[in-house]
Amino acid sequence: MTTMNKMNSAAMHGLLLSLITIIASLLQTTFEIKSMLVSTLLWAVKFGGCIFTLHYFMKQYSLQSEKDHVSYGESFRYGLLVCLFSSVVCAGYMLLSLTILFPEQVDVATEQINTVLASGSYNSDQEKAVNSILDRLPQLTFIYSLIYYIIIGAVMSSIIANYTKKENPFAPEN
Repeated sequence: MTTMNKMNSAAMHGLLLSLITIIASLLQTTFEIKSMLVSTLLWAVKFGGCIFTLHYFMKQYSLQSEKDHVSYGESFRYGLLVCLFSSVVCAGYMLLSLTILFPEQVDVATEQINTVLASGSYNSDQEKAVNSILDRLPQLTFIYSLIYYIIIGAVMSSIIANYTKKENPFAPEN
């Protein structure tokens, strides 16, 4: 597989992988799921679906390779590339969600935090620090989400790569 085909394939697979997270987030936000049980089940389905989908994409990459041998490292790099593309899309969705689609979520979070701050156990410097963070909440959520998704993607890719590498024990050694 050429480098350009690998990048195109990883970008498309990353987009498809990110759709699982985006759909789960949209379901939770649109239907205002507040039940801990339903929320946990939705998260478990999303997490399992992402792992299964990533495994499928990495396995397809291994099977479509013209080479008789796809090492752990090659499989891991492809999975990480898919996860990087997916991470950018998911984090971008989070930013879009908090700024354009559902800006009331930021207002609700701000209201809840201001209620806690009004309890009187915080001084004015602490309140100013928290309010400065709240002003940049969508941007900070983007950065946090991007880092979180990349780390989870790297861990999952490293685990899954062990099961998606392709080895031919009868191939001549180089």
